[in-house]
Amino acid sequence: MNGIICYNSYNKMQSYLDNINMYYKAILNVCDSLKTVSSAQIMPIIENGSAAFDNIDFALFLDKDICLAKLLENSGVRVFNSSLSIASCDNKAYTHSILTNSGINMPKTYITPFTFNTFGYPNLDFLDIIDFFPVVVKQAYGSLGQQVYLAKNKSELLNIAKNLPKEQFLVQEYIECGNSDTRVFMCGGKAKCAMKRHNSNDFRSNAELGGVCTKVSLDEKTALMAENASKLLGLDFCGIDIINSGENQYLLEVNSNVMINSLAKVTGINPADYIAEHILKTIKGQV
Repeated sequence: MNGIICYNSYNKMQSYLDNINMYYKAILNVCDSLKTVSSAQIMPIIENGSAAFDNIDFALFLDKDICLAKLLENSGVRVFNSSLSIASCDNKAYTHSILTNSGINMPKTYITPFTFNTFGYPNLDFLDIIDFFPVVVKQAYGSLGQQVYLAKNKSELLNIAKNLPKEQFLVQEYIECGNSDTRVFMCGGKAKCAMKRHNSNDFRSNAELGGVCTKVSLDEKTALMAENASKLLGLDFCGIDIINSGENQYLLEVNSNVMINSLAKVTGINPADYIAEHILKTIKGQV
């Protein structure tokens, strides 16, 4: 069984590179050959209507380059996660659209009308529909909490919207959760471990923004919500962020390209081991 770990050529964050190394060490134990390759190293030329990848059985895809992921799939390579699943999670607006009417509770959400970069939004009149504050504004594409903003009133919302890139975004009801959430690690459709993230200085709990992570036990309700979302999105593995507010629980985001460094450190469990096992069973036809 020969495989590759495909990563983004231009992401030089140390946490990302450490992540790749953790996956490599775990997956090397279950295959005959494993290489780490950047997207720039293997992106093929499409010639005579085809693109070839020689002697690759599977690819652990740690990038969001859905074009490359699809080219691998069309060449017979089993990709973890699939190009469709990555695309479904990379666009937060699309993620929420897929999970709508599924029984999964999410914050009250408004997805802005689609526009083209050439035109942008001539005005922001469509935001008049928003009559609930405070709200969280999210760019459709973003990670590590970097493209997420808090607006306490209509004036702040309009100011944020005016300065966003000329593309679709989300406006969500802010749910008071004590600046905390639960990151659930999923693999093979099952919740494997979880950690709580809390940030005393920011409404965003991301570890990269100063959030402190602690191990938590998975309760049945949280695990079930995460498992349902993972299955609906067709994911092999992912990280799912869930918040609790009083008796209510809400799904915030699904991360197909989940970072596992903090999870491993906090829980004492290496999520990469679960992924290695899942890859082995899948390629052998046991899943």
